[in-house]
Amino acid sequence: MLNHLFIESSKINFDSFIIEIVQEKKVKILNETEKEEFEVDDELDTRGLFCPEPLFETRNLSETLSPGKIFKVIADDPAADEDLHRWAKRTGTEILSFEKDNDDLIFIFKKPE
Repeated sequence: MLNHLFIESSKINFDSFIIEIVQEKKVKILNETEKEEFEVDDELDTRGLFCPEPLFETRNLSETLSPGKIFKVIADDPAADEDLHRWAKRTGTEILSFEKDNDDLIFIFKKPE
């Protein structure tokens, strides 16, 4: 019975893994075929800064912008990936685009209206 439970558990994990891979491929295909360009109102380059500075600088820039403005943030601190995604969710800031280009994390945000 223990072997049977182990097999079922492995199967569930395997199915979840396959679903995650399929979902990632769909996202990649959408991103490759539907690249959008945005007119950016401001840009912030935080490369060379480390946690929590990219987050602080992004917050400061956002506070100076009017609602609905679009801004770009470039960071190379790996922690900025999670930090800026959480900040956007917490503040209602829309992430219009996010991509990784080698070590650079490139965000396009839209300040909430």
